[in-house]
Amino acid sequence: MPTATVHLPDGNTAEICDVEGITAYAEQAVLAIYSSVGGDVDDPTMDAGRAAVLFLQARVELLPHVIKSWSYPKKITLNTVSCLPRSVRTPLIRATEHLLTEIVSGVNEAADPKSSSSSETPE
Repeated sequence: MPTATVHLPDGNTAEICDVEGITAYAEQAVLAIYSSVGGDVDDPTMDAGRAAVLFLQARVELLPHVIKSWSYPKKITLNTVSCLPRSVRTPLIRATEHLLTEIVSGVNEAADPKSSSSSETPE
């Protein structure tokens, strides 16, 4: 499984999986957060502050699932990732944004009947 190396500002590194390395467990963890708001953080009726908090929570929740190794002496867990300083967490979040997008867009495509080829109108 290919990985990408993220060089962190404190001199440490982290190996991030690619899209193929996203596990069902990672998807479930992120989607549980999205489902707590009905899956639509773009809902215009949702408070912007709440949407921002949930989006950040999903981004941080994803990290321990997609960081395959790092140079820190501690085990990779949600707690250790959450305890990293913002200056380190931010590059990790940016390096994994495409993975979060892949998870969410995959669910949106599955839920959208127009995205399915079986929804084409027969001639």
